[in-house]
Amino acid sequence: MSSSDSGSVTHHLRLAGEGNRDSQAWLWERHRLLLSNMAADHRDAHNRIGAVGTSDLVGEVSVRFVDPQFFANVKDRKHFRSLLRMVVSGHAIDRNRRESLRQAQLFDDAHSQGKDDLNFLVVEMQDLLEELPLDLYNTWRARIESENERDAASKLGITRHAFRKRWERIRLKLSELLEGTVEE
Repeated sequence: MSSSDSGSVTHHLRLAGEGNRDSQAWLWERHRLLLSNMAADHRDAHNRIGAVGTSDLVGEVSVRFVDPQFFANVKDRKHFRSLLRMVVSGHAIDRNRRESLRQAQLFDDAHSQGKDDLNFLVVEMQDLLEELPLDLYNTWRARIESENERDAASKLGITRHAFRKRWERIRLKLSELLEGTVEE
């Protein structure tokens, strides 16, 4: 990714991070949608091997991203990347907190703890996104901004098959990026 491309990524994510309450909620909704899409992509495979459904993982990670009680821990860079790495690799964690996602005040409670907590995660996501090749970054954005695979492929002007191949490359690339940053 060229420096100008990286600058564009940085610029747009910084704008999201510095926005008002509505834009913060919008940003979190985009991350939630991304996680949900990743879960949908891999749910069947995980169910076949008897693992906890990846949708449960999405619930857990989403709660941890916005739960004020969890901010003290998530500020640890290694811990954050461990959590994101679990999403990428499809490992399941505690399914019992899934119901917490249904709390109507989730975004309000998180926002009341201050923008710094939210901006921290924006910066972390920004670091990872800037390391993705441009075609994969564009694929990532198309997926976040659309509701399904066909729409995302259409945004990029490619076939659904080509989109699936790119999406798998994103998952593998993120796994590579995260592999060397987390201590077991």
